[in-house]
Amino acid sequence: MNKIKKRFILGIMLTLCSLGLKAGNEFLLVTQKNGQQTGFALIDQPKIECLSGFLTVTSVHNTISVPLDDIINFEFVNEIPSGIITLRYNNNDVKVNSGHVVISSLPSKSIVNIYNINGTILSTMTSSDDGRLEFDLPKSNGPIIIKTQSRSIKITNK
Repeated sequence: MNKIKKRFILGIMLTLCSLGLKAGNEFLLVTQKNGQQTGFALIDQPKIECLSGFLTVTSVHNTISVPLDDIINFEFVNEIPSGIITLRYNNNDVKVNSGHVVISSLPSKSIVNIYNINGTILSTMTSSDDGRLEFDLPKSNGPIIIKTQSRSIKITNK
């Protein structure tokens, strides 16, 4: 019965997604039994499929395929929960070379924040009209978190 209920709920969620209903939310968050959370920005228009007992969500920056039985939550949220979660990204969109970072494929005039591992904002920048941002990593030891509208990227600054 639990499996039928889960499939029914997922079916309704898939229908709402296909209708483009966002209800003011900005992200789709999938939580698995192992605790892994994967977020998808709705601005990236993720495609959701449910085939052969698997839920597959695909967007420009991320793809997951998870057995339905391994999903404990599938929800639309206004923001990704605090902390670092798994947000995969296309390596062609972010390039780092000798402390110089180039991010492409951002929305025009998108705000990008840079944090240290303690959550302190080190810098705030805005992408260009063509969705590109270039900057040098701040002088800080340890990991740096680059947060865009749709993803968070962890870079170790050596």
